[in-house]
Formats: sequence, C-alpha cells, structure tokens
Amino acid sequence: MQLRHHQGADGAQPDDHHVARDGAGSAQCGVLIDLLTGPTLREKLTGAINAVPAHLVIDLSAVQFLASIGLNVLVEILAAQEAAGRHLALVVNDNHAVTHSLQATGLDQVFDLHAEIATAIEGCTVPMGAPRPARATTGRLQH
Repeated sequence: MQLRHHQGADGAQPDDHHVARDGAGSAQCGVLIDLLTGPTLREKLTGAINAVPAHLVIDLSAVQFLASIGLNVLVEILAAQEAAGRHLALVVNDNHAVTHSLQATGLDQVFDLHAEIATAIEGCTVPMGAPRPARATTGRLQH
C-alpha cells in the first residue's frame, strides 16, 4: 500500500509526517484484499490516520479481489474518520470486483464513492454533515 499526501491550498508540500491544514491523504491498495493481506491493510491505514490526521482517499481501482475482511477494514476506517470529524472517500473507478462487493452488502450506500482521485479529493472539501452534491457521471459514481 502506498500512502501519499496531497498539496494543500496553502501551497505547502506535505511529506509523510505532515498534511497541509486543508489537505487530504490518499492510500493506493494492492490487487488482493483477503484474509492474508487484510490485517496488514488495517494496520497501515490505522497507523496512517493516527499519525497524520487528515481527510483520506483510498484508491481501490486496482483491487482485483475484495474479501469481507477488506470490507470490514474499510468500515472500521470510515468509523474512525467520522468519529474524528474527517472524511473518507473511495476511488473505485469502474472496478467490478470492488463495486460488486460494495453493492452486495449495501456499503455502496454508506461510502462516498468516486471514479477519479481528483473528484474524491474534492469531495473531502465538503464540510462534515453538509449535504453532498448528487453523484454524477463526471467523476462521482451513481448509485
């Protein structure tokens, strides 16, 4: 898993230990999220959100298999982000392996899903509790 932090509006270039005041961090996941890789994913994501509190975008567009443990990890990270007043967005693109798992469990109605990283990062700028714009085909996924 690769973790990155995006430049904030203040022009700062965040590093691994700093996220700009209004920046968002992102994580790109590997191709398999199963019983073998799920605990490592949980550990890395939990460590990342605890070390550098920020809105988070998780890129699942390359994931070829998403087991129930992966869904559980995503729900845990969502709960932690919401409890801390931070946003979580998922980039799923047109990835059937991921969207099928999310739809089958109803989690597609829970997560903020996007087709592109840029729109996911933009989605992190909407204040918590504020209504989110309707999902459109221009980057955000329709339910």
